[in-house]
Amino acid sequence: MEDEDSILPRKLQVALEHILEQRNDLAYDQDGGPLDCVQGPESSPLNEVVSEAFVRFFVEIVGHYSLFLTSGEERSLQREAFRKAVSSKSLRRFLEVFMETQTFRGFIQERELRRQDAK
Repeated sequence: MEDEDSILPRKLQVALEHILEQRNDLAYDQDGGPLDCVQGPESSPLNEVVSEAFVRFFVEIVGHYSLFLTSGEERSLQREAFRKAVSSKSLRRFLEVFMETQTFRGFIQERELRRQDAK
């Protein structure tokens, strides 16, 4: 069994694959060659597309996080309530693992910084 099959719920895996497949057209230039070869990997539209796909994915699965932030200066996530608010058992299991990652913390931190800058 592959890691993504044991950690990522099947519905989310299919949705993420679908998003990436839809955007696959942007991965190639008009001559059929990978855009990374033309522009370099740092400025590649492919990098932007993949990043966008994962941001959309994160928003879909954890976008409700702000409902579970405590109020006050030092806002913190009510982790257990956040996880239990999800109806899908497989997604709750995924969140249990995902909430321990730097990716999760970075996503929330970035969203909160943007929210503060918008004020």
